[in-house]
Amino acid sequence: MFPLLVLADTAERQTEDSGLESTLTDFSHASEEDEERGIAISPWLSLFGQIELEWTKQRLEPANGNSSEQTSESPETYQLGFMARPWSNSELLLVLEYTSDSDQLKADEASVKLTSEPWAIRAGKFYTPFGTYLGNFINGPMLEFGETRASGVDLSYSFGEMSELSFMLYRGAADDQGRHAEALDWALSLESHASERISVGLSYQSDLADSDERLLADSGDRFARKVGALGGSLLWSGEAFELSFEALGALHSFAELEEDRNRPLAWNLELKHPLPTDLHLAWRLEGSRELADQPEIQAGVALIWEPDKHITITLEYLHGKFKKGLAEDEHDEPYRHVDRISTMLRVGF
Repeated sequence: MFPLLVLADTAERQTEDSGLESTLTDFSHASEEDEERGIAISPWLSLFGQIELEWTKQRLEPANGNSSEQTSESPETYQLGFMARPWSNSELLLVLEYTSDSDQLKADEASVKLTSEPWAIRAGKFYTPFGTYLGNFINGPMLEFGETRASGVDLSYSFGEMSELSFMLYRGAADDQGRHAEALDWALSLESHASERISVGLSYQSDLADSDERLLADSGDRFARKVGALGGSLLWSGEAFELSFEALGALHSFAELEEDRNRPLAWNLELKHPLPTDLHLAWRLEGSRELADQPEIQAGVALIWEPDKHITITLEYLHGKFKKGLAEDEHDEPYRHVDRISTMLRVGF
């Protein structure tokens, strides 16, 4: 999760100006802020990284009244990034990531970027400009089902400091062995700062099946036709709060999916405000439609402590309600509610 040109980067700068430090941007989204807080190895090379230690306990309540199912997990994530700028208009990025869930070390991003204001071109493996995925919680919003990482080329144009247009051509993972294998996919985003405190974003992707969620995995990632998706976001940074809203969804139905889940959509509303002594409180209300294994409506609260600019400790609680039939156990019995409590220590440099 490393898009360089996301609305959250601007949000971070805005909230720093207002005295409210932002945690909307996941550290795994490489940005100039990440590189600046890293370690300078040489005048043109810097190193940055992050460690996340998480604990989550989840309770699922079946609709038939049987005993609830409880699970707990303690995933660990380690990231190490290298940012090289051998010339003033060039940028080479490599981000390595290890997760205990997969027990694999992988290159989360590897790209080269060249800039000639107001133009910039980037090539390699990175995230498409589809979606912004704003969030203050440990558990990402449900709309992350649209997040897509792929190999391709991105061309962007900046309209001063007010707006930025980004267009990416990429090789999609879905149907890469089928009749659409040779066709390139594309994504487009427009981000605009309506004022010093308000930012809006609009994005489109030609093939939602390419997302990391792999919506068509059960059908071998094959499809009869491509289904595009549209996303939009709004961020308002006040004197002592941040309010964000984002929605993302398919524009048409997938013929390969069941009728009750063939056109997924999700939205997320969050409010964050400060408390005394480096504490922040965040509130979330989110929902989904036709999104398998996800609640129809979910609400939660997160307590965020930032004792140091490199350390964040978060404790959160989420409660969700499922639409009957969209989330089931191994015996095809539907779930009614889900409760999740999570805590995480994040250390970055």
